[in-house]
Amino acid sequence: MTDNRKFFLLWITLAVIFIAPHFSFFFFQAHSELGDFAVNALEIRKAKLFHELYGHYSRWGFHHPGPVFFYAYAAGEYLLRDLLHAVPSPYNAHLITGIIIQTGFFTWTLLILRRRVAHPLLIPLILIGGALHFGAVNYHIADSAFESIWPPHVLLFPFVCFLVACASLASGFAEEILPAVIAGGTLVHSHVAQPLFVLPFFLLACVALAKKSSCVEGSVLAPMRKFPGRFAASGVALAVFLLPIFLDFLQGEQSNFRTILRHLSGHSNDHKTLLQSLAYLVTYFCYLAKPQKIFNMVGKPNFQFLAKKWYFATIWLFMIAVLIIAARSTSKSNRFVKWLYIYFGLGLGLTVCWGVLQNGEMYNFNSHFNFGLLFVAIILVMIAACAKISVQRSGSLPVILCLLAIPLYVATARSWHPYIEFPQAANLAQFDELAEIAKGERSPTKFLSFSHDDWPWAAGVAIALERLNFDYATTPKWGFMFGSEHATNVATAIQQKHLAVWRFGARKENSHGFFVVKDGGPFVITSPPPITPAGSEITFAGPAANAGDYAVSGWDISNGPFSWSTSDTALLYFSPQLASNDVVVTIDIFPATFSKSKSHHVTVSFNNSLSQTYEVASQQTITIRIPVDTWNRESEASLVFRFPDATSQLAAGVSTDPRLISCGFTRIGFSEAKASEMH
Repeated sequence: MTDNRKFFLLWITLAVIFIAPHFSFFFFQAHSELGDFAVNALEIRKAKLFHELYGHYSRWGFHHPGPVFFYAYAAGEYLLRDLLHAVPSPYNAHLITGIIIQTGFFTWTLLILRRRVAHPLLIPLILIGGALHFGAVNYHIADSAFESIWPPHVLLFPFVCFLVACASLASGFAEEILPAVIAGGTLVHSHVAQPLFVLPFFLLACVALAKKSSCVEGSVLAPMRKFPGRFAASGVALAVFLLPIFLDFLQGEQSNFRTILRHLSGHSNDHKTLLQSLAYLVTYFCYLAKPQKIFNMVGKPNFQFLAKKWYFATIWLFMIAVLIIAARSTSKSNRFVKWLYIYFGLGLGLTVCWGVLQNGEMYNFNSHFNFGLLFVAIILVMIAACAKISVQRSGSLPVILCLLAIPLYVATARSWHPYIEFPQAANLAQFDELAEIAKGERSPTKFLSFSHDDWPWAAGVAIALERLNFDYATTPKWGFMFGSEHATNVATAIQQKHLAVWRFGARKENSHGFFVVKDGGPFVITSPPPITPAGSEITFAGPAANAGDYAVSGWDISNGPFSWSTSDTALLYFSPQLASNDVVVTIDIFPATFSKSKSHHVTVSFNNSLSQTYEVASQQTITIRIPVDTWNRESEASLVFRFPDATSQLAAGVSTDPRLISCGFTRIGFSEAKASEMH
């Protein structure tokens, strides 16, 4: 049997090992995503229609460069869910596809190593070392190796494959151009920092290959003539990877590329010290799940974790010593091993550079691919071990080691937690009530009103609505995550009756809606709260403030003495109870004082049919009178406030707050006019 067939069987075996321990989860249980998995699913749906140009969102407000994983998951969903009906929900198909991709890159790495180091013990030893290493990764960061489709985790095995393929390419083996291009393109698509690694790795490999070809064969084009099919396939793959990036670039100032550049220029002062970056790298040698906790308030690293994780520190110190001692002998006898050492060292240097360049807290997921870099060190140690064992003395040991690896990978598939089902972050949600409510409303589009802390639940509701063939909308600030095509001017849309408002929060008495998850999570209120014309109040001040029940957009509801308007438009949404007389609305308001304007103009409108403009120069009460027929006309109503003079404290040079602030509010009261005042 050829090596290609053997490693194809190994790939299938590894995929089965990671799928089988969760057979019931994958093939008999339907799941609904929340959080990042739900946002993933929204992007995957676009990929199924060939509409997706970008990768996963970044918490910094841009998208990572490309959608390769989304198209792969879309293909898996189409095959396993839509065509074969092998799994009960799309999420299951995404996870299975992810396992196939990750084990595929892992196996491709092993195949390259088998071609470059022909020792019968090498692959069995690497399998054992990989099981222990990635088992430790999964134990401390559950399901993050092989099984995760969370975007920060999926870089792991493409990174290993790319580094090993580049080392092989640089050592003169041009046939590895295809895995280098595919793995490298996957990395660039998946994270904005990966060009820092991919471009120098690949350029170095190409220069080294060209130099060797010129010296040995007299032409830099000799590899292309020798492997025309591989180079042609690599060219096609490269064109496919570049296409979405090029199409985005054509959008000019509105492109994701420009957004990334603006972020880089705007955060140029938010970098880490060299010592911080080195400490951050060392945390991966100790499999630390939360490295951000090793830094104090001023950013000075704390190395006490080395004492707590002394066993990992000891093992890696021993392995580093082996690498140093064996470097000369193993590199001298094998050009590929020499280049593998070079790329490992280059990878360490570049990941320290990436640590310095990071913005914000130094989370583990920012550099999860570092576990792949450590795996390269394990590979080099195993190569050194094989150099000490003659091929003739290996006997049946390769078979024994391969059999021993199987239970180790099964344990890795369970994250070495036999009583915890995969994955812990499955986010099971029940949306039967959602479907019933959505179908009973006139508007097919649901505006999702939620606080920052509730975005994971809102994302789950958004993907559930799409799968029920309903639409959803959000405010523009959430467009980077939920899709700019779903961002809307909520005030205009609600006034024109284009939206149903679904608000996330605590369940209120007599409110209609559903819990996102039966055993937890927020309640989604699908009916507006009532306002009784005789005595109701919306309060913006103090611990008992209830404005959050009515505010849809444009407010910063506080438990202090007042609340700010934080946009040029703010909206309150409610159900007006029947009135017998005209309704008088009194609004206690005052202008912001940080701007140059001594007064602010405020336009108040009710249900898009009544509008009045006021000039607010000091703390005062303004009044708007709503005719009884206008008040009783609709079962749902909105009060919209427009602030043409709103400005930000950033623009005024007062602070870095970019919100458009105009007025502070304390109370809005409702009362019925007396019958004698009706005419």
